[in-house]
Amino acid sequence: MDENKKLFGGAHSVMMASRATRGERTEKPTRWIWYVFFAAILVRGGVAGVCLAQFREDPDAYRAIATTLSQSGVFGLTGPDGGTRPTAFRPPLYPYLLSWTTSDVVPVAVLHTLLGAATAVMVFLAAFHAFGDQRVGAFAAAWVIVDPVLLQQSTLVMTETLAVALVSATLYRISVAVRHGFDWKQSVFIGVLLALAYLCRPTFLVWAVLIIAGLLWAGYRRAFSSTRTRWVPSVVVTIIIAGTMGLWMMRNERAVGHPMWATTHGGYTLLLANNPMFYDHLRSERSRQVWDAQSFLDAYDHRYEGDPTTESFWKENWAAAGDPIYPSDTTEVNDDRLCGAAAKALIARQPAMFVWSCFVRVWSLWTPFPHVTPTRSAAATFAIGGYYLAFAGAVLVGLWRWRQSSVPWRTTLFWSIAAMVVTLSAVHAVYWSNLRMRAPAIPGLAIIAGACLYAVDRNRNPEGAKTDVADL
Repeated sequence: MDENKKLFGGAHSVMMASRATRGERTEKPTRWIWYVFFAAILVRGGVAGVCLAQFREDPDAYRAIATTLSQSGVFGLTGPDGGTRPTAFRPPLYPYLLSWTTSDVVPVAVLHTLLGAATAVMVFLAAFHAFGDQRVGAFAAAWVIVDPVLLQQSTLVMTETLAVALVSATLYRISVAVRHGFDWKQSVFIGVLLALAYLCRPTFLVWAVLIIAGLLWAGYRRAFSSTRTRWVPSVVVTIIIAGTMGLWMMRNERAVGHPMWATTHGGYTLLLANNPMFYDHLRSERSRQVWDAQSFLDAYDHRYEGDPTTESFWKENWAAAGDPIYPSDTTEVNDDRLCGAAAKALIARQPAMFVWSCFVRVWSLWTPFPHVTPTRSAAATFAIGGYYLAFAGAVLVGLWRWRQSSVPWRTTLFWSIAAMVVTLSAVHAVYWSNLRMRAPAIPGLAIIAGACLYAVDRNRNPEGAKTDVADL
């Protein structure tokens, strides 16, 4: 038991060598926080200013929902007749945040810039608490400040910028808890942030469950410094997540007639990833090129003029079918179910192709090179690919340095980072996937990449730190 305490819950030893230099790097990071904040404001604000026109677009109807919410107080959409219709088509947090801004593009650009700066600061602090070295934190923050996916998504009215900020804040609070102890206050912080992340993207519910599993395992192994409260973190986080989920389901039961735990968009994203046109594309010689989804979209628009669960429906030439017809009594819940049923029917007909498409989607999620498109040149594609190859190299080196150092790596922080990679890979192996959907994993991977600057020394640790470690 004593050895177990030493490994999983004891205080770190004080570094004996290079005390002066080390002290400079482990002093209170207030100055570095400001450096990181203003660097992020400069970069993210500059990109937002250049791409200001893109904030006028509303590709996923978040602004439309936010406008309805601000004008009528209804989380829904406004029809052509001016009437409002409650919806569960999108998760609620981002539209609520947008509803506090004006319809002008500048407030949204400012919001995204501040969220980007907050992300960089949280990543810096998480890495600093993990390694006790300001250089590691600054290097980790630098990766998220200039990341191509995060830069592009920060100029769009979509959830990635908010989602990444919430992930970064969660990892920061976990790093604080790992270093100073998982008491109930830290557990409440983590639970609230995970609940907000779930309300931003339902995918994060899987991440939250994996984190809770890690906390349960840590409690079982008596990994926390206080065995009397070893179950507190998992119980507190579970209660907060379950309560938030219950409130969202209750709202959806009243608003759309069904207690949806996620959104009514899941069926479409499942069908988008699993439809005959996409499977045919994967079989063709153009499988490595961008899929032209127009034939799918034509068929999807006419889904109520046939049976999309049958193979014959998708063989029709729907491009020449004229204007689509929608039943007046259809609901978004029934529409979601129809799309999901069509996707599942195809998977049942072509199980081998489904398995292959899962590998393709995982590759699309993690590939360093985006597709060449009419709006992206080959030079830009190779530049982005080169950046992500360098990033992957930094992550691998950071992992090696972390493993070689005396800073424990089997912590709840490391598990949370790995759990996000597992979550995104598992979800987007089945649902639609592309390179931008890995955005939530970037902060955690950047923390690991920051460890490249951590000098390997088995006799040194963050000074005066204690660690609650989950033996995973």
